[in-house]
Amino acid sequence: MVLKFDLSVYRKFVSEAGKGGKGNLPLNEVPVIVTTEPWDGNDGVLLEEDEFSLDELMGVDNKDDKEEL
Repeated sequence: MVLKFDLSVYRKFVSEAGKGGKGNLPLNEVPVIVTTEPWDGNDGVLLEEDEFSLDELMGVDNKDDKEEL
């Protein structure tokens, strides 16, 4: 398969990008607006995770035998 460089394709792309792109796609139907309760700030729970060492992650057992890269 041989592909050729076509400058007109790139010029068209840059021209459309400079104008903001190709625009939005048309909607087939009007979206439904749903009313919800405002967020009270208490919904999420922050999970505390234990810190891990990089040596455990990388599988390094002996700290004295480190190799230089």
